[in-house]
Amino acid sequence: VTSLKGRAASLIDVEMSVSSSTTTITLTGPDDVWFGAGFFAQAMEDTPYAVIVDGDGAVTERLLASHMGSAANPAGTLLAPSVSVVSSVVAAGKRTVVVSRASAGASAKHANFTVRDLEIPLICAVGSTRDLKYHRSKTASAISLWPVSGAPVCLCEQPAAPFGAAAGDIRYLPTGEQFGFINGCQPAPRESVLRDHNPTCDVRAYSGGLQVCKHGWTLLDAAQGQPWPDQPLTYFQKYRFYYQEYEPALHVVALPRAVWDIGAFIGEYDVPQCKRGTPADECTHEIWGVVTPQGDDLHIAAMHFHCHAPTCLAMEIRNN
Repeated sequence: VTSLKGRAASLIDVEMSVSSSTTTITLTGPDDVWFGAGFFAQAMEDTPYAVIVDGDGAVTERLLASHMGSAANPAGTLLAPSVSVVSSVVAAGKRTVVVSRASAGASAKHANFTVRDLEIPLICAVGSTRDLKYHRSKTASAISLWPVSGAPVCLCEQPAAPFGAAAGDIRYLPTGEQFGFINGCQPAPRESVLRDHNPTCDVRAYSGGLQVCKHGWTLLDAAQGQPWPDQPLTYFQKYRFYYQEYEPALHVVALPRAVWDIGAFIGEYDVPQCKRGTPADECTHEIWGVVTPQGDDLHIAAMHFHCHAPTCLAMEIRNN
């Protein structure tokens, strides 16, 4: 096999053509806001190589970082350009940009694409502004690449992905909207949920939660009817901001902020039902995790935590 080609229809459309020397990437998204794709990743904290198209069609390459705890660099690291823009076309409210680059990364931060990559995990995002800022929508997906030549290709049996590593989409049947399931659980000792095969960790066992909390989606059991199909809920929020005039010498990040969670997709997990006949006072469920902060000579000024489960009994933080 000397070249591969594939397409993924997700939050944005991604097409790829990969050979041993050259990779061509086609991204299609809204024509008035920024959009982009990160490769070989399922979340921003995987620090993937990404190609970003702004609302005017300008293309940049970045090494992304988690949007939590990265206030000093929320858009990741801007990389030296390695792509050349082949075309940029706007039609019917969509912008299609074709870029080409060497398959081998220009640096350690630029991804390497090879003809052995038959499936590449993706993250995709769309903004609400023309320039790169916080995303309006995001999802995880994958693109499958197939040999281009007409010569026979051996298809080998592949074992099922281990629990917590399966790729798949979730579709909302009333509208057909879909997104790529995010595998967010980490192996022990980082956290216990993957080790315990918590249903939230794998698309094949997922039963609903934060990942399917989307605008306009109704989260009910199949046998339940929506009581107000033509009456969307409207709510209001009121904010009060306190501020000081900015002074560069005074307003510095003296206490860096970091965010950690236990569970998939920012602290999501299922509480399994107790076995029938278990006494109520013994019917408890526990999860745990271990976090190693980055950096040297650290002094914790404050730690705050909360529990997403409404039946949460207790939480503990231990500094080892």
